[in-house]
Amino acid sequence: MNLETIYVKTEKGKEELATRRDLPTALRHALILVDGHSKLKDLLKKGEGMPHFADSLEMLEQMRLLAPAGASAASPPPPTPAQPQAPTASEGSTVKAQLVVLATNLLGAQATKTLKKIEESAATKESLIMMIEGCSKVIRLTIDEKKAEEFAIAAKRIVSNSL
Repeated sequence: MNLETIYVKTEKGKEELATRRDLPTALRHALILVDGHSKLKDLLKKGEGMPHFADSLEMLEQMRLLAPAGASAASPPPPTPAQPQAPTASEGSTVKAQLVVLATNLLGAQATKTLKKIEESAATKESLIMMIEGCSKVIRLTIDEKKAEEFAIAAKRIVSNSL
C-alpha cells in the first residue's frame, strides 16, 4: 500500500456499512475512517489508536470493501439528479469516523459501548447530539466522570464544526 494513495469505499464496502452484516468490529471501524479524501498516511494517523489498523486496511482492500481512488471497483456511479444529498452523507460518515477515533483514543478498550452507539446513530446533527449525550451518560456511569465530560465536549465540537 502506497502512503500517498487515497482510498475510497467500494459499492460493496458502502453496502457492508449500511447493512451491518458480519464484518468484525475492528474492520468496520477501519472502513468507517476511509473517507475518500485522505491519503493512506493520513488515515494511518487517524487510526493510530486502533490496534492493527494498517492490517485492517489491507484486509479491507483484499475483501474489496475499499480500493484506491480511481480503481474500477470504487468508481462512483455517474451523477444523477437524485444524488444531491451525497455530500451530506459523506460529511456524516466523516463526522462519525472522527467520533470513532475520539472514543477509541479517549476510552481505549472500554470504548465498545460508545463505538456501538456511534455506529448505530443516524448521521444528522440532531441524532449525533442525542447520541453524544447518551454516550456521555454511559461513560459517566461505567468509566469515569472526567472522561465523560472530555468526550462530550470534544464530540460536540466535532459535530458543530462539521455539520
